[in-house]
Amino acid sequence: MASPPSQNRLTARPLRRLVRPLVAVGTVVALGLIPTAPSSAADLPWAPSYSSGSFNSVTAVSNPDWMNQLPDATGLGQMSIPGTHDTLAIHGGIAPWYWQTQENHGDSADTLTAQLNAGIRAIDIRVRVVNSGTAFAVHHTNVYEHANFDDVLAKARTFLAAHPGETVLMKLAGECGSGPETIGQCVNDPPSTTLDDEARIFQSYIARYPGLFWAPSVTGTAAAQSPTLGQVRGRIVLESFNGAHQPAYGLAGLDTGNISWTECNLDTRWGLLKARLDQLETGSGNTVATTGLSASCPPFGATYADVAGGSMGRQGMNQRLLDYLRATTGNTGIIEMDWPGGQLVGTIIERNVLRRYQLWSSTRNPNGSWTQSAAVPGVEGRSVFTSVGPPVTSLHAQAVAGLPDNRAQIVAVGTAGGLWTATRNTAGAVGAWQALDTPGAQTPTNVAVTGLLDGSALIAAVTPDHGVYVETRRVDGTVGGFQPVPGQSPGSNWSGNAVALAAMPDGSTQVISIGRADGTVYLCVRKADGSWGGWSQVPGFNGEKSFLAHDLAIAALPDGSSQIVALGPDNLVYHQARSASGAYTGFARMGGYGGASIFSATSVSIAGMSDGSSQVVAVGVTGFVYHDARNLDGSWTGWAPIAGPFGSAYTAGSPVSITALPNRQSVVLTTAYSAA
Repeated sequence: MASPPSQNRLTARPLRRLVRPLVAVGTVVALGLIPTAPSSAADLPWAPSYSSGSFNSVTAVSNPDWMNQLPDATGLGQMSIPGTHDTLAIHGGIAPWYWQTQENHGDSADTLTAQLNAGIRAIDIRVRVVNSGTAFAVHHTNVYEHANFDDVLAKARTFLAAHPGETVLMKLAGECGSGPETIGQCVNDPPSTTLDDEARIFQSYIARYPGLFWAPSVTGTAAAQSPTLGQVRGRIVLESFNGAHQPAYGLAGLDTGNISWTECNLDTRWGLLKARLDQLETGSGNTVATTGLSASCPPFGATYADVAGGSMGRQGMNQRLLDYLRATTGNTGIIEMDWPGGQLVGTIIERNVLRRYQLWSSTRNPNGSWTQSAAVPGVEGRSVFTSVGPPVTSLHAQAVAGLPDNRAQIVAVGTAGGLWTATRNTAGAVGAWQALDTPGAQTPTNVAVTGLLDGSALIAAVTPDHGVYVETRRVDGTVGGFQPVPGQSPGSNWSGNAVALAAMPDGSTQVISIGRADGTVYLCVRKADGSWGGWSQVPGFNGEKSFLAHDLAIAALPDGSSQIVALGPDNLVYHQARSASGAYTGFARMGGYGGASIFSATSVSIAGMSDGSSQVVAVGVTGFVYHDARNLDGSWTGWAPIAGPFGSAYTAGSPVSITALPNRQSVVLTTAYSAA
């Protein structure tokens, strides 16, 4: 808590009351006056009456290290960064609905810590000069926010020390003037404080917190050019310091958009914001751009919460932004928000990875709950592995397979070329990547993997010339080398467009492939001793003898049966079962999302669970990943979206893979991507 005045602790100096004596709140409102007493004098507890994924739920997500997933060379002006407007305005005196802009997660800048842990990286700090011109206290107009600038810097320093891959962008502004005190305006101590005095006080903080600020942004002589992320990790970047100080502090060439904060018509305001975001989406360069959602129109107009969360039956800016982000791509710059929701914060962060082809994994527990999607660490200590996705290829360039001891084997084609494999341990951590020799020195276009009974893994790859190869990765990590899969006639090799594998309970492996010659689905069996059976066509839909497909997957079940999913030429998801004796049910269309009769998709995968059920994942035509489960009686639970990285409501990516673990968990691997 911010402490009382002392020799070593600053506080806000009490301000003169606008109405003396203090009249009842209802009387003040009736008179059309906005109470401006400092919160230390009267501070009514208040919060909006509801929350959602876009509004009033910032701590619903945890993203303390999201910047660590991005390359050092990423420019700050090339990023999408969630921020808060009036970051510490958590008190509002006797009219908090007009002055409060953020959820209250504690005084003394504890609220800042909560925001940073959620993923907020751009903050807006408003200060009043106090203690006879020696210090800053955090204010929103006349209201002291129970935090001082020391609190802000100490909490930011602690956070950055614990998360050195992050940075924090700070706007610093003097909130008060020289008087006279009027509605919504505070007075500095002393009232004669000048801009040079503010700069002097700020420099004293820089001296007390050496190395905390990125030095080029706080020289006091010239604004800095926008840096790369690698230059500022572990530091605060001063974005700006009051308008008058800007030539000497902060970043040069800031783009603020200049949308009036008093435009409170929700439809009009969103039209202005959307035009602004559309412009930023097509921009380039490294200029830091900020878009403010906030507006407030006292004494009788919309409040900050009304504009953010909605009012009079109209959607607020937060939900409109969330809907916009789900339908578009590209960087947004800094988004300054009031009352942000966790899903909105996560969706802004997610924009930074959607075209980077990063591998992300999530785990579904036996009770149906999910872990938050996490980045798969990359090669040579890089924070994340980048694989190949559309539009480079529409096939599976990554795959995952459960092993008998509840570990999982991952295989992926790297964006820089080459084929790699890594093992995910029982705690979910991914170990070091191992480079695999590629068949004929060709980078595969499609890969598959399955876990064998002895703990080894069988890996398959399709090369650009449509050769299909397999190799075994032994338990000790050694590999046997890729060998071509035999074809239909003696001495020939199989030629296919795609391949999938399923290790069976008897030690054999069922291999399905889309034949190069006719584009239909075939199956053959690799026996436990490594010898091969012959290829046969998999029956099609509605009694047809064959099935044209462009993506497919297969999963084994404990009773020796298997299940196959495939995308037909109509891009619909089809499913069928193969009994232990080899009898097929024929393909049937899977139902759609929300009760629809069909499901259109661009990628599909299936896993057979240890209890005999199965789970399917698919990328819908919207680019989001969905999950469905097949019960033991053959019924389906229905498609549901899988939550995305950083707490966003959806996973955007393609391709997608799924595997089952013996403990009835399933692991989903997605290449983050969006072409929206």
